[in-house]
Amino acid sequence: MGIKVPKTIEQVYALDKMNGNTFWQEAIKKEMHHVLPAFKDTNCALEDIKAHAALVGYQRIRCHLVFDVKMDFTCKARFVAGGHITDPPEFSTYSSVVSRETVRIAFLLAALNGLAVCAADVGNTYLNADCAEKIYTV
Repeated sequence: MGIKVPKTIEQVYALDKMNGNTFWQEAIKKEMHHVLPAFKDTNCALEDIKAHAALVGYQRIRCHLVFDVKMDFTCKARFVAGGHITDPPEFSTYSSVVSRETVRIAFLLAALNGLAVCAADVGNTYLNADCAEKIYTV
């Protein structure tokens, strides 16, 4: 019952073939279109990476795709890195998340003061952000 969600690339092709569409393949294509610019400025050849010749002092990050179905039933693919397997940084890391109550208070203050509220969603921000650690992926 329900919508089948693939776990591997092979399952993506099988599901698309079974359903007679390319929804999952299009989701991968869309995600990789946003991901690939993060890798365009590499200064290593693929052969050097595979031979570990140019990667002294770097940690390998394994990456994979995660699939899901959004609330509007569109197929979603996300390219994710297993950063949890790298050595922990020497400095403290903290990523805050705004609470729902804080957002509601901000909307209330804007309404009371007659202010327009603009919102944006920046996709792939962390993937394209600068990284202090020396990492690579293949």
